[in-house]
Amino acid sequence: MRTWIRPMIIEECFVSNENIANSVMACYKIACKVGRPNNYSTNYSNGPQWKENEHGGVWHESTGTGNCSDANSNRVLSDGMAVGTSIQEYRQDLHKWLDGGIDTITPNQEGEVGPGAIVYWHTQDSKRRWNHWGKVELADASRPNHS
Repeated sequence: MRTWIRPMIIEECFVSNENIANSVMACYKIACKVGRPNNYSTNYSNGPQWKENEHGGVWHESTGTGNCSDANSNRVLSDGMAVGTSIQEYRQDLHKWLDGGIDTITPNQEGEVGPGAIVYWHTQDSKRRWNHWGKVELADASRPNHS
């Protein structure tokens, strides 16, 4: 004798927990503000904010996508921004991610590392080093905790 089981669907509904969503760190973006008007101008990205000077004949693109001035090309690899944290930049011209790290952070007016804070970081490959700085911005100001 065969027993037949009627097919059925069980649905689970998950409701977001506002308290948890509000405790999650916001997502940030950062675009490099360093640059030279052209490849032969003075280098504005060396100084005490970085642990080393730039080298390897580098320059910074001031517009476009897929370079350090494009906030969507930079990502922080950690639970939050802190000195020593790993950071990467996607270089469209090289078709790869460059590794780097955060050298110095100047907190915002509230004394926090969040929107308005200034971050000094570097990226590098085997022969070159780029020094960057930029102001932290929310990735999506309409969704500060991405809930």
